[in-house]
Amino acid sequence: MTDVCRRCPLLGSAGPYGPPRTSVYGDAVEPGRFRVVVAAGSSAAAALGDASDALGAALDWRDALVALATAVVERGGVIAVPANAELVHVVALAAYPHARSHAAEAISASATAPVHVYETGGASEASRRLISPLVHRNVVAYLHANGEPVAAEEFPLPAEDDGRYAHDEPHHPILWQMTQGALGVVIVHPDASMAGELREVQAGDWPNLTVFGGAGLGGDLDHWAARHDPTRALLRQLLGDLPVDLGPTPYGVVMESLVDFWLQEGMFDRTRQ
Repeated sequence: MTDVCRRCPLLGSAGPYGPPRTSVYGDAVEPGRFRVVVAAGSSAAAALGDASDALGAALDWRDALVALATAVVERGGVIAVPANAELVHVVALAAYPHARSHAAEAISASATAPVHVYETGGASEASRRLISPLVHRNVVAYLHANGEPVAAEEFPLPAEDDGRYAHDEPHHPILWQMTQGALGVVIVHPDASMAGELREVQAGDWPNLTVFGGAGLGGDLDHWAARHDPTRALLRQLLGDLPVDLGPTPYGVVMESLVDFWLQEGMFDRTRQ
């Protein structure tokens, strides 16, 4: 390692296989000072919903989740998600550089892990096996639906993934209980299989509810999702006049701006959308 690398604070590590030990915001930032609750449909459903550009839709799904998770954890926050493995893996990989190993910390996993996973669909061996490697690295704190932690020793690392667990995994819905004390709730590319839980969200009072990519749900849910999509309003406030066709959504700036607005307790003006 060169002298320059030795002086670089971002290259510290917890060991040869561990996550970075130094946050880009420094150790003064208190982990978990705020939470953002995130739910999403599947990437496959997003792709099927746009037959003209299936790959673009799947990439939009991924880019939105990665940008949101990055914006939250870089500001010292926590992402809270239902225990759906595909969603958990995407946000956890984005949050991984901000995790702390168990051995390095004398406080509980849920206090340091940047991603909190709620097993809202009931105890599931399939979900636990698919998510267990992230629990053992303390990227994920795995919780029962009531917020009580599931002991880390209950997550054996799978010897080989033969694919059967993905087929056995139940759907874990977003629940109103998850939002207590949360800064905001973000739903990315909801699909038709989520209609039941979306009706509950639609009828409830959820903090700073935001929806990205909600087209194709059908009926009034399409209009509801469009009303809660802040993309154009945020970009107008940042950039001024916008073209009719934005092209790929610049989720990096959108998600950073959204979280910053929430943290500053200044909601953007939707009337400019």
